[in-house]
Amino acid sequence: MAFPSHADSTQRPSVATPTHKLPPNQAQADHLLCRVLCTRGAEDLIVAALQALPDVTDVQVAASGIGGVYFRGPLSTLYQANLALRCASRILVELANVPCSTADDLYAAAFGVPWEQFLDLRGTFAVSAHGSLPKNEDDQSRRQRFKLRDIATFRSHSTRPFSSSAHVQLVYGAANQRGGPTSRVLLSLDSSYPALHERGYRQIAGAAPLKETLAGTIVEWSMQRLGILPGQPLLLPVVDLACGSGTLLIEAGLYLLGVPPGRVVKRPFGCQTWRGHQPPQFQQATARAEKQRRAIGDPFLFGQDLDPHAVHASRTNLDAAGLSAVSRLRVGDLRTADPPALSQHEPPPEPLPTGIVYCNPPYGERLGAEDDIIALYRALGDTLKRRFTGYVAYIFTANLNAAKFIGLRPSARLTLYNGPLEGRLLEFRLR
Repeated sequence: MAFPSHADSTQRPSVATPTHKLPPNQAQADHLLCRVLCTRGAEDLIVAALQALPDVTDVQVAASGIGGVYFRGPLSTLYQANLALRCASRILVELANVPCSTADDLYAAAFGVPWEQFLDLRGTFAVSAHGSLPKNEDDQSRRQRFKLRDIATFRSHSTRPFSSSAHVQLVYGAANQRGGPTSRVLLSLDSSYPALHERGYRQIAGAAPLKETLAGTIVEWSMQRLGILPGQPLLLPVVDLACGSGTLLIEAGLYLLGVPPGRVVKRPFGCQTWRGHQPPQFQQATARAEKQRRAIGDPFLFGQDLDPHAVHASRTNLDAAGLSAVSRLRVGDLRTADPPALSQHEPPPEPLPTGIVYCNPPYGERLGAEDDIIALYRALGDTLKRRFTGYVAYIFTANLNAAKFIGLRPSARLTLYNGPLEGRLLEFRLR
C-alpha cells in the first residue's frame, strides 16, 4: 500500500503550503514531505547529504521557527536517510501544516489526518507536543482535549500499545493580513523513532557526554574540510586528548571506515512498523548504505583522558561499536600528550595533514573557577603548538571566552549548539 502525499486525502482540511516556500505538493503518493531535525548549525551538512541520495527533490532549509531541513522523496529514500544521515536527530513525515489558534483547530487538524493509512489503529501510538497555543487558551483543557489518551482514539478504541510515534509541533511567527501573529500546527509521524542519536553503542555515558549526532556533525564537517570521504582507503590517525566516553573517537572511526550510523548496532526504525512498510526496499537501502564500509585494519584511533573511569567508558563503548581492534586508549593529561607512534603508517599525501586531533574540553560548569578553565585552554594550545606539528585540530567548546586563550588563530569555525549552549567548532592547522 502506498503512503499518501500531503494533498491526496479528501477526508481532512486542505493543507497549507509550508511557510518556507517549498514548491507545490506533488501529486505522486510516493513522494513524502519530510523534515530532518538536527542541531542548529548542521543544516548545510544535512542538505549536502540529502542531495547525495537518489530520488530526493525540493531540498531546502526550513524557515526560522520551524527548524531542520525539508525534502521530498519516496519511501526508499526515507529508509536511506534514516540509515545514512550522521547529523540528523529525527526524520519526520509531515502530514498536516495548517493554521491553528484554538484547541478546536488543533483537534480538527489531528482528526482530519488519515492515520489509518500509516498506522495499524488496532493499537495506539505515542504523542509528543512542542510549543503552545495562545495564552487565552486554558492549558489544562487543551491538553485533555488534544490527548484524548492519544490521537489513535480518534479512529480506534483499542488500548494496545503501538511501537511508533507521532510528533506534534506548534509553530509561530508568520504574519497574518492584519500584521498580527498567526499560529500553525504541524502534525508529523516520526520515521526514526527512537531518535537517531541512539546509535546503540553507548554502554556507559560518563560525565556530560556529547550527543552522538553532535559528535557526528563535528566529524562530518571536519572531514569535509579535509576532503575525506566515508570509507576512503587512506586512514589518518585520529587523536582525542580528552576522550570522555569516546563519542568523538567512535564517530570518527565510523566515518573513516564507512559504517552507516544507522547500522552500527542494528536497530529498527519507526517507519518499519508502519502500514505500507516495504522490507525489500529497506534491504536495498541497507545494502546501498553499506557499500562504503571498509575492512578494519591497523589501529588509527587514539584516546586519552585524565580520568580512569572515562577511559574505561571509552573502551567499553568503542568495543560496542566494533572499534576496539582499531583503537588504543590510555590515562593521560592533555598537558603532556604526545602524538601516537605510527611507524607502521606511511605519511599521507599532500595536502592531507599528518593526523587529526579532536577535543571537547570542559566548559567550566563542573571544573570550577574560570582561572582553572583558562589555564587548561592555554595548556591545550601549548600542547597543540609544540607537539602536534603537521596535524589539524578541531576543538569544540561552549566556553567562548576560554577559547580565546588557546592562543592559536583558527583557520575556520562553525557555530553549533550543544543543547541550549552556543558553541564553536574551531579548526587549527598546526604547521
